[in-house]
Amino acid sequence: METPRSLTKHRIRRSPGTPARLTTGPADEPVTRAAGSEPITPKANATSLLRLVHITDFQHGDLASPMRNDYLQKYAGQDYWARLLPAYRPQEFLQWHALATIVRTVNAMQEVPELSADLLLCTGDATDSSQVNELRDYLSLMDGGTVHPGRHTADLTEAPSFGTDTSFWLPESSGSDEWKDSCGLPHIPGIRTIAAAPFEHQGLDIPWLTCFGNHDQLIQGRHTSLDAQTNRRVNTYLEGSDKSSGTRAPAPQPGDAMDQYLEDPLIHTPGEQQQITADAARRIVSRREYMQAHLDAADSPVSIPGRGFSPENVENDTAYYVYDGHPGIRFIALDTTNTRGDVDGCLGEEQFHWIEERLREVHSTYRLPDGSEARHDVANRLVVLVSHHGTRKLINDYGQQRAYLRDDVLRLLSGFDNVALWMNGHTHVNEIEARGSGSAAFWEITTSAVAEWPVQLRHLDIVCDEEGNVEIRTRMIDSAAPTVPELPLPASITDPVAYCASLHRWVGANDAGSVGGLDADGEPHHRTTRLLASVPAETAADVLSAASGDSGRD
Repeated sequence: METPRSLTKHRIRRSPGTPARLTTGPADEPVTRAAGSEPITPKANATSLLRLVHITDFQHGDLASPMRNDYLQKYAGQDYWARLLPAYRPQEFLQWHALATIVRTVNAMQEVPELSADLLLCTGDATDSSQVNELRDYLSLMDGGTVHPGRHTADLTEAPSFGTDTSFWLPESSGSDEWKDSCGLPHIPGIRTIAAAPFEHQGLDIPWLTCFGNHDQLIQGRHTSLDAQTNRRVNTYLEGSDKSSGTRAPAPQPGDAMDQYLEDPLIHTPGEQQQITADAARRIVSRREYMQAHLDAADSPVSIPGRGFSPENVENDTAYYVYDGHPGIRFIALDTTNTRGDVDGCLGEEQFHWIEERLREVHSTYRLPDGSEARHDVANRLVVLVSHHGTRKLINDYGQQRAYLRDDVLRLLSGFDNVALWMNGHTHVNEIEARGSGSAAFWEITTSAVAEWPVQLRHLDIVCDEEGNVEIRTRMIDSAAPTVPELPLPASITDPVAYCASLHRWVGANDAGSVGGLDADGEPHHRTTRLLASVPAETAADVLSAASGDSGRD
């Protein structure tokens, strides 16, 4: 494994049919950006309040799951199927190694003073299709243990890339396939054995929090899991030994394939079937079970119980919470998944009003909807919102009588000046945008997916001075896998996990149809930045007092 570094692996495509070549480029120069009413760079003696690492969208999948629609990938480019695609990633059989190396990278960063962090945030879509076995695998990668990449797929022989369908990359086959022909992906005999081998994994050395994404709660991130009758049908199919390898012609019903899937998640499965190994752990996991699994996860000296989820969350079946474990900071973790289905997000009425109450608790002054000001005697905290969907994707009211969407949320936040930052994922791209205006302006930061190119994490340092000038310093950190995997497959591999992670990233750099696309790494102003904002001086006094260990208000 390489030393963690704040560099970007640049893609250089030679010609059609030739794979992308990755080279290590120079570090980005920080881009200074301002939000709100003329914010000022904090003074030289400003205090670093908190250092964070942000990772998101592992979409850790059971590659032989009967509910995966990977066989639809052959229809890429057809409008009818477009909203169910992509359904396959050529690098997906290396997903365990990619996430394990991201965890290793975070741990190695703790030895580099400017890259160390107090806390890691995971903003959802940790799993692919809300299955019990996917949940267990993801937790073992985050917290450590023995990792079994081939456990659910008969040592990967049942994964798409090791079958016979030439719409997938078939690395062990000497024959042609879509990916060899279009991208020049190679023939790598022996890679399945390397990729399927179990390995021991340490897990994170720093505390981490998580939140819920649509793939963690919905079937394939799309269909509701609230309907008991549908769940029984899905679980029967999931736990069996058949998996669709083809589908029927487009249905005559109105709408496209996604519209029909939202009505029935099994509608596209009646085609040709392949035999797989049955697995009872493929059943759908409920929201309560998902949270309880985090509460049951093994503790370590640095772990946060439940990774943010509490017994009250399980009892009330609510996946939103606050975390006040860092002095002067309040994290508000949201559940933006529309439980009725579809991929984008919304908030329900109960959660929307809950957010307002949690914001008031850490604002001594705030504005009411009529524009008047309210004051009460509470200690101010700097607020960091955490969710899977960002404001741009709070647009999904499917099946809801009343959904609170983007404009509703921004209107609510406009009354609260202590909100500095909103962290999220979902779009699989690196993006930073200012939201709000005037004293209520804040920064919204979206980070690209671990599942796809560019396989990065984001490091943040939040700095504040006594006048309320805030600076959020961000940089992207590459997975510390070798820049280029050695090919052909070496006879001896010193670190198979790092090798497979390197191959995962390189293959992903050739997948133009990925969710984030090949420009997911973003321009420098979405990667390495100095983001200026401000909070009231009274807030700064409370936050800095808490950070220094002073009890603050009497």
